[in-house]
Amino acid sequence: MEKGVAVITVPDVRWSRCDLKTTNLLANVLANQQAHETEAYEALFIRNGVITEGSHSNFFAVVHGKIFTPPLGPAILPGITRQVVLKLCRQLQLNVEEASLAAAQLPEASEAFLTLTSAEVLPVIKVDDRKLGEGKPGEITQRLQRAFREYVESVR
Repeated sequence: MEKGVAVITVPDVRWSRCDLKTTNLLANVLANQQAHETEAYEALFIRNGVITEGSHSNFFAVVHGKIFTPPLGPAILPGITRQVVLKLCRQLQLNVEEASLAAAQLPEASEAFLTLTSAEVLPVIKVDDRKLGEGKPGEITQRLQRAFREYVESVR
């Protein structure tokens, strides 16, 4: 959580209703295994050139100072942590938009992070062996990590 993680991109070969939580997670498991075999933490699914989500996380990227995360729909499973982070972005008056991000735009990202219950807000520092931004957790990601931790403490 302090140093960040690497991710890889993989084609999204899942069925068209990823927003439904089912027991059919074979594609997710295989993508996650592929990530671990390349010493990456997570696999990001790419469908029609657009990032959908991770094999077990939601994805956010900061491009030109604006935070992007894919919009809710049949291509992604809505995450509780994602929902909280979006709320925190608005409370912190961060520029956030639920909009598709093309995989080709990843080199423009100054920082990125994953959201998932087990790791909260997890910085991404490398995508497909390419350093992202400065290759370390970015300021916005760190700010959201602190805000998320404060939020968790406040609801206990």
